[in-house]
Amino acid sequence: MTKSFQRALHSNRSVERATQNGVVARICAPSLVAAQIERHGLCWHAVPRAASAAMLPLICTITLICAAHDTAQAQSIRSLELEEAKPAFQVEPVVQRLTGRRGQQLPFEFELTSLVRSTNVEVRAVAMMQEESGAILPDDQSPPPTAIRLLSPPRMTLAEDASETIRGTIQIPPTNSPFHLFGILVTDFGTKLPDANRQPTTDGAELKVEFVTRYLLRIEIDVDGVRPTDISKLVLESAELRDLQGYPQLSLLVTNPTEAPFEFEIECELHSPVAPADQRSFQLGMPVRAALAPPEKYVARILPGAKIRMQEIVPFALFPGPYKLETKLVAQRRKWHAVEFDLNAAERGYPGQEAMVRQLGPGLSAAPVQMELSLQSGGARFVSTTLANNSAEPVTFTLEPRDLAGHPADWFTVRPASIELQPGSSRKVLVSASSGRTLDGDLYGQLIVNAQSESGTIQQTTPLDVLLVSRQTGEPKLEVGSLAWGDVDGSAAVILPVTNSGNRHAQLEARMSLINNETGRKFDFAAGHGKWLLPAASRDLIFPVTQRLPPGGYELKIQMRAAVDAPVMQLKTAVEIGE
Repeated sequence: MTKSFQRALHSNRSVERATQNGVVARICAPSLVAAQIERHGLCWHAVPRAASAAMLPLICTITLICAAHDTAQAQSIRSLELEEAKPAFQVEPVVQRLTGRRGQQLPFEFELTSLVRSTNVEVRAVAMMQEESGAILPDDQSPPPTAIRLLSPPRMTLAEDASETIRGTIQIPPTNSPFHLFGILVTDFGTKLPDANRQPTTDGAELKVEFVTRYLLRIEIDVDGVRPTDISKLVLESAELRDLQGYPQLSLLVTNPTEAPFEFEIECELHSPVAPADQRSFQLGMPVRAALAPPEKYVARILPGAKIRMQEIVPFALFPGPYKLETKLVAQRRKWHAVEFDLNAAERGYPGQEAMVRQLGPGLSAAPVQMELSLQSGGARFVSTTLANNSAEPVTFTLEPRDLAGHPADWFTVRPASIELQPGSSRKVLVSASSGRTLDGDLYGQLIVNAQSESGTIQQTTPLDVLLVSRQTGEPKLEVGSLAWGDVDGSAAVILPVTNSGNRHAQLEARMSLINNETGRKFDFAAGHGKWLLPAASRDLIFPVTQRLPPGGYELKIQMRAAVDAPVMQLKTAVEIGE
């Protein structure tokens, strides 16, 4: 993979030339319907370019019929505008939550409304399966559940803007399970898009598109008087810390070996041997529910035989070294199962986190680590940073203003200049611009923090960045070098050299995406993370590629800016990733 990727990077071909027939590949690929968005556990499948168009609890299937002569050559086909393909109907609600006793028969109703045309639909009970992301999909390979009885017709014809009601009953299974999950699939019979979307080619080949709307409705049942005793059989395994775009993400696999579905939550605590006073808990959620707000975001549902991934960005700073992870499986407000794991935070750290929090020693930290003072109108003459001691003993901090040459700086001050913090405590220190100065340009320096513990086991000196913006006008100017593929701390990475040739510091933010030409699947990466790049300074923007990318052609796109309100610079190229 490395050599072919590197050749493509250095070839510097434009995306337009390299993907002249990319639309053809993207349209004709069976895996086109790739993007998945969940709301209440239901998925909408659509062309990736329109994945953000809506948060619909439906499955839009695009059926592509392509006819061509054996001698046909690939032709450039214009993009299909998804606005011309709209859902034929909608259903409300998409999830019903019922409560009853074992063996009880409960009624249910769903309201079905035609949206754009006369619609023929099929309604049937369906088995369900679950992906590792937590997404729940219809399973046509398994027999449908016998607990559902439909009282409304299995096929309906809806006039435009007309409504019908799906009615039925559900028998709560007499099993010792407090939670059940059932699915009903509602499907129309498809419609061909307008003739304007037919794509003739010079040799007679033709492309037709059919748009099919399917809703996977869900019935969730809470069973009165039943405790989830079998939930302790869920297997918690493969816990790991990952680097997700510069921040630590905790990931855990949960497997359900039983015949019953479960609803639960995962609570976590990470303990560091060098920071015993820092004991904070957080929850994990399924990837498919990441866009939801708490507490629903952290409620997991797992089907029988399924394996799901639970994950979350760690909401506090992690520094290199060993950690003890304690996970708790919680259901009905009770802890049923606990598993511990030994983990290690990456030695290279997490660059996004490091731009905001810096380690001052074992169990010691400061945030923020970049302090901008300004003499301009509306600028900040005073800023603060917080020192924290989560070690096991008292620590004394002394703070000294310095310029970049290491000499004492008189253009900013810090108060207090010395503090002692007990274990588990923190305190803000104030950094301020000295008054009465006339500057010809910006000044750059460092706040040197010396930390020493009472026993002497901690002795560390750490710089924090400080700058003073003058009243003079100025702006950063970014110049980029050649993209390269390299190895950084044992991980493959895309590297982009950047130089600031302007007369003011840059606050670098960069995003890289790799989009598979065939499937449309997008992989996102980040670099820069807001760290300063001073005038005349250079730095490599490093985008670690830690996951395995499927072989094939990709569009590589990098977007970056020198400040929050600065215009976005964009680079594009085509790359080929081999086996």
